[in-house]
Amino acid sequence: MERQIFLKEVESFLLSDESNKEHNISSIDPSANLWDLGLVDSFRIMELILFLEDILGKEINVESNFIRNFHTMDLMYESLVLDKPLV
Repeated sequence: MERQIFLKEVESFLLSDESNKEHNISSIDPSANLWDLGLVDSFRIMELILFLEDILGKEINVESNFIRNFHTMDLMYESLVLDKPLV
């Protein structure tokens, strides 16, 4: 999947959640920490992983992916699409 398409899909998903409306964010920098922005938390991460599995068409092995790989959209792309996870 192309980087720009991936980033747009993930951004749309994150911004579409009603609970995120309170943050008044209209766009997300790919390098921004999603946890610090309040767009991802311990509950939302599971929804995000299921969404990513859907758009990528593959299962994400949560046990082998560090939670840090989900801190930014850039890290998600690198670890899940380019298969270059943090070590």
